[in-house]
Amino acid sequence: MATGDTGEVWLKGIALLQGYWENPEATAESLQDGWFNTGDIGYLDDEGFLFLVDRAKDMIIRGGENIYAAEIEATVLRCPGVEEVAAFGVPHELLGEELAVVVHPKAGAQLAEDTIRAHVAESLAKFKVPTYVSFSDVELPKSATGKLLKKHLRQAYIERLQA
Repeated sequence: MATGDTGEVWLKGIALLQGYWENPEATAESLQDGWFNTGDIGYLDDEGFLFLVDRAKDMIIRGGENIYAAEIEATVLRCPGVEEVAAFGVPHELLGEELAVVVHPKAGAQLAEDTIRAHVAESLAKFKVPTYVSFSDVELPKSATGKLLKKHLRQAYIERLQA
């Protein structure tokens, strides 16, 4: 790929894993001809340094445009009054996916959907402005290691949209 272009990160080397313990399906999915698919999206700069942009499974594809959840989350987090945020795609009949965010405001902060959208629109392309914005009065769900459980948030959001 050209310098600066984003793509899937694959690794190859002598210290690479040979496979997943007793899981041939996962091995076949991740290893191909000695190359390991990390599941990350990244790019190389002009000095050859690798920069990770997002996880491939977190990428939202809206009308053929790639939207990186990490970029949306970093932008929304810079909005005054935002404590935490999760960005994810929800199904859309024509576009494939639409962008949704769930925001947990800081204590006492007064936020509105339009505030979040306007903040994103100030620095990102129009197609990256969330279609759906919702707020959570409680902390967003996390795993035991503190990782946001986006899969749970996404599923609950989709169920709510379909209701």
